[in-house]
Amino acid sequence: MAKRYEKVAKLVLFPNKFKDGEKNPDYTGNIEFNQSMIIQEGEKISIGVWDAQSKDSGIKYLNGYVTKVTDDDNTAPEESSDDSLPDF
Repeated sequence: MAKRYEKVAKLVLFPNKFKDGEKNPDYTGNIEFNQSMIIQEGEKISIGVWDAQSKDSGIKYLNGYVTKVTDDDNTAPEESSDDSLPDF
């Protein structure tokens, strides 16, 4: 079965300028979701990250996307004898 990849968030990570030891993260940043997303236990999401550099300050950072991977169900919808329009 084919997979469907849906970008559900974007992320940005900057080097941690306050890092003072191995217990501190190398990068910190944010994830901004473009939709409400519920992740079930055991469900996996994919993250793709690229090196980037600020045009203004020259600071290097990581930029990327969070992608939800699901099975692509290409089955045709069942036909119905009901000719009424759906309620919205």
